[in-house]
Amino acid sequence: MPDAPAAVGSIADRRRTPIHDRLDRAKQLHAVAQAQQDGQSQRAAVTSAGVARSTLRHWNAPPAAPAPAALAAFVETPEGVVWLRQILVAAHWSISEQGSAGVRVVCDFLARSGLSAFIGASYGTQQAFQVELEEQIVSGATDLREALAQAMPHRLLSLAEDETWKDGMRLVSIDAVSGFILLEQTSDARSAAAWTQALESGLAGLNVSVVQGTSDEAKGLL
Repeated sequence: MPDAPAAVGSIADRRRTPIHDRLDRAKQLHAVAQAQQDGQSQRAAVTSAGVARSTLRHWNAPPAAPAPAALAAFVETPEGVVWLRQILVAAHWSISEQGSAGVRVVCDFLARSGLSAFIGASYGTQQAFQVELEEQIVSGATDLREALAQAMPHRLLSLAEDETWKDGMRLVSIDAVSGFILLEQTSDARSAAAWTQALESGLAGLNVSVVQGTSDEAKGLL
């Protein structure tokens, strides 16, 4: 009798993860080095070896220096853990949220600063932390909006409006002066009526007057 087929979803049937094992890494490093010795540029060499340039840079990075004993002891204390978390939150806030530089730059910062000795600096680890942080930011903004709106002085707003297409269409509007996001709402339409309804919701409870809206030449915004 023929062998029974592997069940769908079994280990044998799954796609291999993109994590490079040590043997693959050694083979690809050798292939890149050989290609460069043959006169190829690094870009051409990594392309022929099937490895990203960012991965090659990571592989070739010098190992992190061991942390000072006093610092290693400190981060094992409750105060040290809080301090590490403050640094991590600050890095994500300044680099990713304010600087729009992305999670990989946070990973690079952790590696170069030596903090990777105490904080996981892999992309997966930091991407998961970034998701959690952004959820907390949105939750905090929602909780504080009503309280802060009650005390805000009257402001005149000039709005910048457009659509984005992440996970479907979203209507987005920001205050052109402060950059504050007033509206980011999924919508099935981008007509004038849809924009009016969305903006009324986005401005609800705020002590503001809209003096102008700026946009491209989409008919729903003119």
